[in-house]
Amino acid sequence: MELDLTILFNLLKSTQDGVLNEYLDRYNGDEQLCLYHLEILCDEGYIKGVTVKESSCSFVYGTTLPRLTMKGHEMLNGLKDLKVVSVIKKKAKELGQNMTLHFVNACISSFVEKLL
Repeated sequence: MELDLTILFNLLKSTQDGVLNEYLDRYNGDEQLCLYHLEILCDEGYIKGVTVKESSCSFVYGTTLPRLTMKGHEMLNGLKDLKVVSVIKKKAKELGQNMTLHFVNACISSFVEKLL
């Protein structure tokens, strides 16, 4: 599965806003794709208080006070800027690079450094 920056943004934003459970309950796309993204965000330390497990070819989740870590806040701030998202997508295409959270983070950091 390929990373979808829109799904990442929406998961991070709904976590920050305290409405992650509501977002997941009303998600109308590929639920397994959404939970796959949530699992990656949790595994990589962007979101705490959420458990995602694989269960017979599907994902299930549970929450106990979902919240963003500092890494999660930084990622969300980067993804809020459409210019940054455009640069990330363009760079990935130029390099023939699959998007990973590390790649997205590196692009956000590089973009911010150029602004300073």
